[in-house]
Amino acid sequence: MKQPISGKPLAPLADGHTGAPPLPLLDKTRRFYPRGRDALFAALTLLGVAPGARVLVPALICDSALAPLRAAGIEPVWIDVREDFSIDVARLEETVARSRPAAALLVRYFGFGCGLAGAVERLRGLGVPVVEDRCHCWVSDAALLGEAAVYSLRKFIPVGDGGMLVVAGGPDRLPPPPSGEGDGHRRADLRFAVRNWAERALFGWGGSNPYAEGTVIGRLRGGGGGAAALDPAVAPRVPSRRLVRYLRSPAVSEAVVRRRRENFDYLATRLAALGIQLPWARCAEDEVPMGLPLIDAGGRLVERLRADGIGAYRWPGEELPPEVEAGGFPCASRLGRRTVVLPIHQDLGPAQLERIAERCAG
Repeated sequence: MKQPISGKPLAPLADGHTGAPPLPLLDKTRRFYPRGRDALFAALTLLGVAPGARVLVPALICDSALAPLRAAGIEPVWIDVREDFSIDVARLEETVARSRPAAALLVRYFGFGCGLAGAVERLRGLGVPVVEDRCHCWVSDAALLGEAAVYSLRKFIPVGDGGMLVVAGGPDRLPPPPSGEGDGHRRADLRFAVRNWAERALFGWGGSNPYAEGTVIGRLRGGGGGAAALDPAVAPRVPSRRLVRYLRSPAVSEAVVRRRRENFDYLATRLAALGIQLPWARCAEDEVPMGLPLIDAGGRLVERLRADGIGAYRWPGEELPPEVEAGGFPCASRLGRRTVVLPIHQDLGPAQLERIAERCAG
């Protein structure tokens, strides 16, 4: 059995990379949450979205991300995406006029811009505040387009921390910071250590395939976490010491940005030569991709790759909201079933990327 290729790194990045400035991500304008969906609900709360209100949501999204909204009685108003993952501005205007949402959620799919600037500008003209879903993006000090942005930290770096909320306008708009910093650091570090040890004990040391169908981790990493009801009002948490070290390190920022772009370009070039359809052939200078998305017309690529220990997955796959599956959103429904995300994280090297390309060709 070949060494599994994970969609997430399990080991810290090596030292020695310099040149990138420290990220100003630990100041008073940020709050940290257990999950990205918790940060999303907090952002909408800060914008005054109350139970019974409506929020404009693109139909291409994970249903579990909306679980806190549903639990709080907030109604999603769906809008279809286009084939290039962008939002049609004319359709946006029609949907706003018809539903009068209290706010809008716009997604930067897989770390790409997706034409969000034009959509945000139009929504601002219509008086609709915007939360940017940057859960597929690397954390940075890039200026916000909307009133707030949410991130999912563990998609890029090996930490137990989940979501981060950033708001425009300064810390006065944020909920109070958490207390008990020392104990909070220790609890967060302990949670990650236990989880990481369990994964390594089950798979990292035994050489088994964590992505094979039927394994516990295989099912969890394959998506489909569901949208179970939960308490939506989750308080901010103290970030783990591990996260603090990563975000304060210029080496981490440089390595994540440079290696992911290089890995994306390498794998995209190989796949394009094989005639595989890619939504993005290259990433722009201000884009740091979470993974490499492709369109799987045959529908069996994920199973073939995961059987060989490669952590590919459909997005959102089984987590496409049931209202979208029911019809009326043809593009989101089609992309939701056919979009496959390949790993390109910063721990992968050319040999592993070449193996991914070969398996995609097979």
